[in-house]
Amino acid sequence: MFVKNTSIGTITDIDGKYVLAQVPNDGIIVFSFIGMKTKEIMVSNQLQIDVVLDDQSIGLDEVVAIAYGNTTQRKSTGSLQSIKSKELTDIPVTQFTQKLQGKFAGVNISQGTGKPGQGLNIQIRGAASLSTNSSPLYVIDGFPVSGG
Repeated sequence: MFVKNTSIGTITDIDGKYVLAQVPNDGIIVFSFIGMKTKEIMVSNQLQIDVVLDDQSIGLDEVVAIAYGNTTQRKSTGSLQSIKSKELTDIPVTQFTQKLQGKFAGVNISQGTGKPGQGLNIQIRGAASLSTNSSPLYVIDGFPVSGG
């Protein structure tokens, strides 16, 4: 959530609680979340504002979170691939990365030096033409995490 027309903003904790400091009395707080309808609430000297967002019917397109907002899979110009956790739970391996081997086209997963316990390398086909770093961006439940 953020205060409209300002750079003041925050996110909720796991229980949906938040603290938003320095909000002007005439400010409008914008509450939003992917897959939910956005709500704007006037502060009007309120010290506590509780909000419940309504579901938004998205239609047939899958919503994709990107670094600067969200889009639909149909409008995305990059390669997007996802996997359900159910598809990974029954694979008996020691490293999570090994569970991903063979699941995505254009993704190369390999052992670096062959030393026991060493992590695996993940490279995405074609990414080297854009930058020297071809490491993927992992997004788990909407949060970017370091890979490997």
